[in-house]
Parts: sequence; structure tokens; C-alpha cells
Amino acid sequence: MKFDFGFSMYFLEGPELSTPEKFFIQVQHKLQIYKKHTETTIKLYQDEFKEQLLNHKKKAQEAMAKANEAYELHYEEIVGSDQDKQSYATHESGIDELQYHFSNEEEALKNSFSEMADHFNKSALVTLYALMETELRRLCSQLQAHYQKRVSLERFEQADYLKSIMEYLDQIIELDISGFQPYQTKIIPLQFLRNKVMHNGGEFPLPVTEYLDDLVKTSDGGLSLEEIPDEQFVVVRVRSKFVFPFYELISEMFYVLFALLNEKENFSFLSSRLAYVFRFLAPGLTVTYKEHKSIKNGQMFTFLMESRASENPFSFFCKFTIVEAAKEELIFTNQLEHNVNNIERLIAGLAKQDHVMRQVMAGFLDNEKAYRIEFMLYCNPPLVRTGIL
Repeated sequence: MKFDFGFSMYFLEGPELSTPEKFFIQVQHKLQIYKKHTETTIKLYQDEFKEQLLNHKKKAQEAMAKANEAYELHYEEIVGSDQDKQSYATHESGIDELQYHFSNEEEALKNSFSEMADHFNKSALVTLYALMETELRRLCSQLQAHYQKRVSLERFEQADYLKSIMEYLDQIIELDISGFQPYQTKIIPLQFLRNKVMHNGGEFPLPVTEYLDDLVKTSDGGLSLEEIPDEQFVVVRVRSKFVFPFYELISEMFYVLFALLNEKENFSFLSSRLAYVFRFLAPGLTVTYKEHKSIKNGQMFTFLMESRASENPFSFFCKFTIVEAAKEELIFTNQLEHNVNNIERLIAGLAKQDHVMRQVMAGFLDNEKAYRIEFMLYCNPPLVRTGIL
């Protein structure tokens, strides 16, 4: 199939987005940048450690090679038993001292980089939590303006900022967050450690509480406790494997919030995105939401597409399905019993240029996951027609 430049130019600019839609897209971009920064920095630490360790081992091998040569010479210098010769050669060559020296240096090198990584991981943990809290506050402010609410988040603020934000979204914005509790529960360890790092430098008094003990034991090696000699406290050590899952969790949390807001808006955000796609058939078409249901690994929606344009009047239903999949896939099933101008061209163009759907669904789709997107176009009997058809 030849490249359809007319189709491509039609979708050169993305759909017009509301302020809340832009917010959720920006949040996901920020989370990706923060995660990439953490991954890159940890890799730099690892690469630098490997290089220094390699140089250290090379120096140790060279020094031990010379010590072994000296050992052989000194072994032959004296007459006596084998044990006497070994003791003399070991003392004169300094081979034991060298082994002890390089072993200590290697341990110090490992401890140094472990401590640096610990400091960075704690910093990443605090920064990530701050990003989440800041963006949730910004969301509340934007939704206050969007829905013209007089009550601001400040009226709800308490020691637990996350709880106050959720109460504001529930009571003032009237967002149904009943299914959001699992995310709040999963965030608690991040919130708990963030507070301790910020206010106590990650130090915990002895004896260790049951919650902290369980948190460390269930972290799969992501957390450890180091008892400070002669002090009545322990320091929690944080590895990157503890921090990274929270990037995915917070990202998913914002996707869920966007989905909840879309549902509150009677799926108007999604309706406008589909109107952007199908306007290729008729610029003045209307898209009306009809039905939504959750399915395994995804969502299914039904919309009514209508055009009263004299050059291309139509009325049909579109069943739109989004499912997480092993690979990207775009499927069109055209069951229309009447002709709709340019429908085949639209289907062929979207199939050829799959980036268009990614652009259309920005904010709805996780950039790190693959999806199967299906369009089924059909007419329910009796056929719903406009007055022009």
C-alpha cells in the first residue's frame, strides 16, 4: 500500500486537550524522567564501582606477583626445615600483610559505594514521594478550577497530606475513589520511610518496631538494618530494588485517577479523542457515549457515531476495546451494511501508521506497556439513522 500523505497530514497535529488531560500526560512524562534519572545514576555508580574494583584487583595481582617472587627468593636464602623456610619467606616478602591490605581496601571500596548508593536511593525515595504529593496537590487545584469549587485543598490539610488529598477529591470534587484504597495502602511504606529519612536521617531507635521489622523482612533484600555500635538506634539501608516498584505504582495510580475522572465526565475525554479520529470521515460528526464495562486486562466502550454532513451522512455504533497485550495490535472490524465515505481509507491509514493511535490515546495508555486496540463498527437493528439518511 502506498503511503497516504493526505491521511498523514490530517493527523499531523494531535487532538485538542482539556487542562486535566494535559495534566495527566505531563505527570506520566515527569515520572518517566525521574525513573530514567534514577536508573541512569545507579548505572553510573555500578559502572564506576566495577571499574575501580577491576583496577584494585589488577593492582593487587601485580603486587602479589612481586611478593610471590620475593617469597621464592627468600625461601631459598636459608637452610632449615620447610616450616622455618616458609615462615622466613612469608615474613620477608610481606605476602600476608599485602593480602590483608588489599582485602581491607576491597572491603572499604565496597562499603563506600554501598553507602553512596544508599544515600542516593534515599534521595530518590524522598524526591519521588515529593513529586507524587506535589502533583496530587496540583491536580486538586486544577480540578477546583475545572469544576468551579469554592473550597480549596487547604481547608482539608492535616498531618497526613495524602489522606487530606484523598478526602478533598472524594468530598469536594466528588470523585468516586472507593476503589482507590489499595493504592493508598501500598504507598504507606514509601510515606513511612520518606518521613523517617526526612526527619531522622533514616535512623530508628531500638528496639525495632514490629512494623519496621516486617517491612525489612518482606522487602526481598531492598531494605536492611545496620545497628550502630554503642548507639541505641539502627539505620535503614535502601537499595534501588526497593525504590523502583514505586515508580510503577505511582504511575498506575495516576492512570487510575485519570480513568476515574474520565468516568465522572461520562467518558467525554475518550469521546473527544474518538471524535478526533473519526472526523476524517466528516468534520462535524458527533460521538455519544453509550456503554462501558471492564473486561479481563482491559476496558470496553460503546459509542454512537453520527454525521449530518450532506457529503457523508451516517450513523453507526463503535465498540472500542483496549486490552493489555504481549505486543501492539490494532484491529478494525467493519460490519457496516451501508457505505460510509473514506471509512476504508481511515482503517488502512490507522493500520499503516500505528503511532497515530498512540498520539490519540496519550494519557490513557502506559508508554511502557503494549495494547491490543479493537474497533468494531456496526449498526444495531433497527438501523439508527439521521434525518438525512
